Amino acid sequence: MSPSQTKGQLEAKIAEAITQFERQHLGRGPQEVRAWIIQGLILIHLKRVLAPAEEKLARDPAGHRLVREVRRQLIEGSRSMLR
Repeated sequence: MSPSQTKGQLEAKIAEAITQFERQHLGRGPQEVRAWIIQGLILIHLKRVLAPAEEKLARDPAGHRLVREVRRQLIEGSRSMLR
């Protein structure tokens, strides 16, 4: 964090970067993103991140597991871009 940047400004930049990443690499951004820096840990909360088709699929347990696994693999495959 630069001396001229507040914690809140840095948290907002992190939230904006996550939103941009989601849109560019996963095809859709979340409805809301919040980021907090707590004792050196970055906590990010994403709200309504799934596409409508994913939401429908995730209604049953097997679909939920499938959506979770696909999302996990997409994030893992893009991990180098998050650093």
